[in-house]
Amino acid sequence: MPVDPEHISEDRHTVTLRALAGMSLELCRDLQQRALNAESPEDAVRLATAFHRVSRGLRQTLALELKLVRYKDEVAEKAKAAVALAEARATAEAETREIAVDQRRDGVWTRVGDCFWSEHEGADWNLPRRRDRQARPPAARRPYVGQARGLPRR
Repeated sequence: MPVDPEHISEDRHTVTLRALAGMSLELCRDLQQRALNAESPEDAVRLATAFHRVSRGLRQTLALELKLVRYKDEVAEKAKAAVALAEARATAEAETREIAVDQRRDGVWTRVGDCFWSEHEGADWNLPRRRDRQARPPAARRPYVGQARGLPRR
């Protein structure tokens, strides 16, 4: 009985069931042929009963082989699903970590960014006004402090 190339790495249970099915099939064919060619009705009945019993065993062997193949496929699918789930979890954790880092970076810039701009403003108080000062981020602009004291804007 030829073996399919995709089933080369089968375990001994599958190989044994396949061999048993092949032998049972040969025996069923032989019994069926002998029952059809029987000379007496008693021989035909006896051979037909034997054919029935052997063919029932063949059906059970094929059903067991199919059940074993389905079980192996199910185990393989569960293993693939477990690997896919682990990969999805790792990806989600990496994305979550990346989002947390981005949020933390934005929070730090929101809190500390004004300090950088304020110190920069203090260092150039005597320089002429430039138009690019308006290009700063809106969160970095501070209200004019002298306004509270009644001082005019420059």
